[in-house]
Parts: sequence; C-alpha cells; structure tokens
Amino acid sequence: MVNKPCARLSRECDWGQRWNFNDATSGTKARHTNVSTEGSVVWDPAARATSSDPESATTSRSDDLPDFAALTNDNDRERKAITRRPGTYAVVVTPGSFAELPEYSSSASTTESMQMSRRGSKATITSADRRLQDSDPNTIVLDKFEDVAPGLAGPFSLEPFARRASLPKALQNMTIMSIPPTPSFRTPTFPSPVRADMSPAESRLVIHFRTYIMQLLQPQVLDSQGPLQWGQVVGNNIYEQEAVRFPPLHHAICAVSALNLSTRGQATLEEAIQHYQKALDSQSSASSNDMILSDGVFLRHYLLFIYDICADSSADDDTAMWAKHLYSLRHLARSRFQQSGREAHTYVISSICSLDVYAGLMGNGSCDFNRTVLEDNMLAPLGAELDKIASSQSGTSSYHETQTWQAVLNIHRGVRVHASNVAQAAQTYRAEVGRQRSPTSPGFAAHWQAVIARLEHELIAFWNQAYPQFLARDSPHAGQALVPAMRLVFEHALTFYHACILYLRILLPLSHAHSVNPQLRPDSAYRISVVYTLAALYLQQQEFTRREIIFPLFVAGLAATSAEDQIRALDFLAQFEGHGIGRNTSVAKQLLSEVCEEQRRAIARGESGWVDWLALGRARGLSVVVCGL
Repeated sequence: MVNKPCARLSRECDWGQRWNFNDATSGTKARHTNVSTEGSVVWDPAARATSSDPESATTSRSDDLPDFAALTNDNDRERKAITRRPGTYAVVVTPGSFAELPEYSSSASTTESMQMSRRGSKATITSADRRLQDSDPNTIVLDKFEDVAPGLAGPFSLEPFARRASLPKALQNMTIMSIPPTPSFRTPTFPSPVRADMSPAESRLVIHFRTYIMQLLQPQVLDSQGPLQWGQVVGNNIYEQEAVRFPPLHHAICAVSALNLSTRGQATLEEAIQHYQKALDSQSSASSNDMILSDGVFLRHYLLFIYDICADSSADDDTAMWAKHLYSLRHLARSRFQQSGREAHTYVISSICSLDVYAGLMGNGSCDFNRTVLEDNMLAPLGAELDKIASSQSGTSSYHETQTWQAVLNIHRGVRVHASNVAQAAQTYRAEVGRQRSPTSPGFAAHWQAVIARLEHELIAFWNQAYPQFLARDSPHAGQALVPAMRLVFEHALTFYHACILYLRILLPLSHAHSVNPQLRPDSAYRISVVYTLAALYLQQQEFTRREIIFPLFVAGLAATSAEDQIRALDFLAQFEGHGIGRNTSVAKQLLSEVCEEQRRAIARGESGWVDWLALGRARGLSVVVCGL
C-alpha cells in the first residue's frame, strides 16, 4: 500500500499497517444498548463457566492433533475446534492475507506497488502478527487467505466465480438480499458444450441460462410425442446462435444469468452489471438498418427488458430502463413486421405482451406494446400458430386436436385483450383521482362504478362464450383433461381471468363502490379458491416455473376478506420465492403483507379497511414492475 503523499512525491513508501487487537466489548455495549453478551459461551465468562457442555465432555472427543498454532489447513483446525468450547480458537485474516491472491492484482503497476510496499512493511506486519500469536497460542493470523475447499460447497453451489478487486463507486452503497439456493435450480442433465472462446465464468453463465433461465422465459412441457413448446418452434439455442452473430446478445445472456445467481449468493451483482453495461455499450455495432432489425438486436433488448424488470423496482417513470427497453422493443417489433410482413419469434412477442399487461395492472406503463401488436395484427393467426404446433410434434394433428388447440389459444388471447382494457381503465381512474379536486363526488363515483361494471360484464361474457365446450365448467381441475401443453395455456387463461375479475372489484374504494351487490362476496371467494387450488397443485407437483400464478395469488390476497385467506396467499408466495429470475415475488409478498397489516389497523380504527395498495407500495419502496419474474 502506498499513501497519497508518497505517491505524489514519487518516494518509496515505508508505511505499514500496525494491527491492534483490543477487546471492544465494553465500548460496543456502551454505544449500543441493544447489544448483550449475557449467556454467550463465547463472550460471557460466566456462561462459559456454567456451560452445559463442560470441558470434560468436549475433551472426551478424540484429539490427536498438534497445537492449534501448528495446524496448516482449515480441515484440521475445524477438527481441533470441535473438541473445545466455542470461542476457544480463533483464525484472523488481515488485508495482507489477501495480498498475494492473483485476482487482487489487476495490473502490473498494482503488483509492483504492492511489492514495493511489502519491502518496507512486511516485517512490521509480520512482527505484530507474531506478537499476537505468541501472546495467545490459540489464535492464528493467516499469512495468506485460504479459499474454501470445493468439497465443502452446498449441494446446489456452482464452481467458484471470479472475485473482483473492488466494486465501482456507484455500487459501493448498494445492497442486495440473498436467498439460499433452492432445489428448483437444475444442473445440466445433458452435455452442454459452449464456445471455446468463452471464459470459464461466462461458460458457467451461459449454461445456467440454457438450463434454468430458458425454462422461465420459454416454458416447455412434455407430452406423449416429446418436447412441445407452445406458440413457437424455436430451439433452445436460438439466443446462443444469434449471440455468435451479435456479441452484445451474449452479454445480455450473461447479465440475466448473473443477476439470478446473485440472488442465490453464487455470483456478484457487479458481475451482472458489468455484462449489462457491455450489452449496452455495444449498440454502435448495430450500424446498418438490417442489423438494427436483426434477431440479435431484438433478443438483446428483450433480455435487457427482462433484466430491468427483475432488477428495477421503480414505478412508471420515464427514466426507468425497463420502460426504455420496452419502447425500443415496440419500435423494433413494428419495423420488423413492416419489413417482412411477419414475426419469426411470435412467442417472444406474446411474452412481451403479457409482461406489458402485467406491468400495467401493477400500475406501470400504459400497455402501449400490447396495443401496438393488436392494432398492427402482429401475432400470427391461430391457423398459422396451429401449423407450427403440428410441425413441432413431427406429425399432423387430428381434427379434434386442431379444434381443441384453437379453442384454448382463442380464450388465452381474449383474456389478455380484456386484461389490457382493465389495466388501461385502472390507469385512467388513478390519473383522474389525482386530478380531481373532489374525487369522492357522487357523479365521479357513479361514472367509475359504471365503467367497472361494464368491464366485468364484458370479460365474463367473453369467458362464457369462448369457454371450450369439451371442458368441465366451474372446476379448477378442468385443465387436467388436456395434454400438458394445452393445460399450460388454458390454466394461464383461467387464473388470469379470475384475477382480473377480483382486480376490478378491489379497484374502487368502498366510498366509490357503495352499491356493490352483496352476492358478489361468495363469488369472489370462489374465484380466490380456484387460484389457491391451482397454486397448491403446482407446488405439490413442484411446477415452480408456473410463474403466471404469482399475479393471481397477489390479487387474491388483496381481495381476501378473511385473515386465513390472506395468510394462505402469503404462504403460497413464500413457497414460490427463489424460483424466479429476480426478487419480484419476494417484493410482491412483502407488499401484500404490509397491505394486509394496514387493513387490520384500519379496521381496528373503525374504518372500511380498503387500502390503496399501489400508493402504499410506492410510499414504502415496495413497487414492483411485474410479480412473477
């Protein structure tokens, strides 16, 4: 280490850190009254003397090892430590312990300055450390940090990621909560070759994208004829194939993977941001018009859109990066469609439409992407979509299969259209409430009661008209009669339909909705039960990739009138936590928990119990763009 005056004067620095290990217990307890050492076998001598695990019991374990100070590896120190009371032995690391690790020597100049510093300071540091060890033979000061042995890693851990010398200044004050690794992470069960020019760290991220992220972005199911992907016949490697032609897409892949792994403690958030920045910095490489409209550029924006949805908790804001990527995707989708008359990646378009509508229902955006797709008729006609499904099954579909698929896809598309109308109406209502001087006036309330009633009537009428005749009605298990691929699409529509009805019924405060039919309460309870039944089924079958259930669970918890149903919604969300890409589900669960608590406080004060969940979330920093990812 070289201090600033020596560096400025180009002098050789002989400064060295002197380490002083003092007992700070009394000072810490004086400054922080909530800190107590009472009862701790490490910090409380009285507890140590009366410990239920006396020295005789610990020393009865076999200890054939030399003195603690003579041990040279962590395994032997651990074996030695378990024969004594906790706190008997200590291992100390200092900044000097990390000095010789290669990842902390980022350049030749840094290495040279460190070596120059060591010449003047190593003797001082070593002598101080030796004095500490001489005074306490049960304490070891490591000369060099020893990494954890790979064999000690957890069952879902990945190979170690490269450490960085330091975080950028913008990240130094950033924190992120980690979630323990969960069994939903699936390691590759098939050969996973990667490009030879990738670094080991990038190879790990690409494999994770291929084996985990793709299951969430492009869900697949199995039927009797093999893998079937609804809506688009695209190989799993379409992103990687395009990344070869357009390298920024490769960095977008790595960014999404690293973001997910950072929530598991298996990568750094810095690593994700570095790849994200590289994907953005390379925009100039897409120079020609054909390149700008290429699949690589389109998929790059799609993945960065996904990244920002999972990383950005800001509400609808012109500065939000997810909104900027969505705007770019809307422009690219329209230009690509005008150029070729069709969209090759209709599943991606459909996925963006769903996310756009979900964002609108969560109070973000105005569903412009979905509206543009509908106005320009960008989605493939149902007939063309059925042809793709037939070709993906390497055969021809029977008339019955074709009719079944047509009915399922039709109801799925229709529910999303009505959901978009609900989202836009909710945005308009909230905007008018903000502008109205007297938003509780009878005329204002009557107008919006009529709007909500019309939207609900139109959605229910469409559902009854479009509901497949070959499926049982009023049963959450109706989709069980379908093959897995059809069931995935139908149950998405089913839960989304019920969620939209519930959403409309909680949109207006009770002062605006005083004339609500009391018979709707048991109907709402039924719709909540459908959502809960399917959520329980997915958890029982460990279908954690069914992220479309998260928004209905969130809305069901908001609409629930009993504490029991609210707790069930929170419990379901807790079980789906850690199985997505980011922390959206965790934030949604926390928001729902605080809304329920606020409702209980309002009722205790004798008020109605209606809570503006969107305003509450923004006030408490719990805004979320979409719930499921």
